[in-house]
Amino acid sequence: VALGGLSYPRGEADNAPAEAVELFSARWEQQHPGTLASDELAAVRAICQIVEGLPLAIELAAALSHQETVRSIADRLHSGFDALTATVRDQPQRHQSMQIVFEMSWRALAPALQHLLARLSVFHGGFAAAAAHAIAGADAGQLGALCEKSLLSYRAESERYTLHPVIRAFAAAKRPASDPTPEQHAQFFLA
Repeated sequence: VALGGLSYPRGEADNAPAEAVELFSARWEQQHPGTLASDELAAVRAICQIVEGLPLAIELAAALSHQETVRSIADRLHSGFDALTATVRDQPQRHQSMQIVFEMSWRALAPALQHLLARLSVFHGGFAAAAAHAIAGADAGQLGALCEKSLLSYRAESERYTLHPVIRAFAAAKRPASDPTPEQHAQFFLA
């Protein structure tokens, strides 16, 4: 069963109701009396957009609000997803950090798929199968295996694959500094 994230704001001007904002707000209200101020709500919408509606990331970000402002959480997320670590008493330890969740998924992958996922992290905003093959050496079976494990998603209408930004960030950290994939990516798109 393919599971997507919660609906989230698609831009700063998007003020439509979003499930991700509702989840963050509910978790925030459990820790704070009152409701979110309008500037805080804007920061919540930014957080939900940055993590693209990923429920665990929203839960972890909301848990951080007991020790820092919503705006500072959003600012930290702009710098990376390492901020998504919290000690939440009612969640198992394996769900208290996005890094831990990613590591569990990473270890479950065959080494060939680990290397491929790390190489695919060079793509921002999605890619076609032909680009994945030319740049990262991916074949249809490998791309399908990553989709089956929910580490990659495929949009049939555009015939493009995408990596969730959280997964892409952690996978990029697994790519060795000596890996030639970024140069191959640049050469492919220059050609």
